Amino acid sequence: MSNELDYTPTDRAEHLRRVAHVSSILNDQGIITICSFISPEEAIRAQVEEIIGKRRFNLVYMDADLEFCRKNDKYGLYQKAEEGKLKYLPGIDMEYEVPDNATLTIKADSDDDNVGLIISYLEKRKIYPIE
Repeated sequence: MSNELDYTPTDRAEHLRRVAHVSSILNDQGIITICSFISPEEAIRAQVEEIIGKRRFNLVYMDADLEFCRKNDKYGLYQKAEEGKLKYLPGIDMEYEVPDNATLTIKADSDDDNVGLIISYLEKRKIYPIE
């Protein structure tokens, strides 16, 4: 879907715009979409929320320090960035704007049941299970 895009801020915004439109179409068909992305700028998150719709958009912020991200990097992005082979990686050579308006914040290195917290949130908001 976005193979021609790289990690530049412009391409990242375009990728997220495309994903938001697909998610919105799926939502219109009654399908819940859960997407996980690095979205380092508030402006991009606001655009995604506008496309999907405020009522259907739920921003979950995973509060993870750089060490956690490096340790759980299955694609070697942080190593590539540190070797100078990849640019625009938040936390390395690009700032990450922590969201002010996350509907749910979870700590990546917490002993809490993060999946349980998300399921509980979805139940309270009557998003899942669908009645």
